Amino acid sequence: MDNEFVRIDELISRLKEEGLLIVDRRLLIDNKPDVDKLLTKRSLTLKEIADSGILPISSKQAVRNWIASGKINPDAVFKDKSGKIKVATAEIKRLKDFYYE
Repeated sequence: MDNEFVRIDELISRLKEEGLLIVDRRLLIDNKPDVDKLLTKRSLTLKEIADSGILPISSKQAVRNWIASGKINPDAVFKDKSGKIKVATAEIKRLKDFYYE
């Protein structure tokens, strides 16, 4: 059996063409909450949205900025009894479908 080698520049070009990344699996698995379980809730806190990776944002301030800019519909945002800002899960699902499908 002959050993075949792939040049690194060819590999990188192919990965870029396919839109693929090489990342440590721990980045994808360990610190992310179960998205399917989160999406069964009626609403999510800003922290849950930021930490989940559902949307391409990673901080509570970024979620607030999306609300202020109108990317997240302000009508889907409310405060619960304890005063936490929450977003209706239907709005998060809509945005998830827009950004990832």
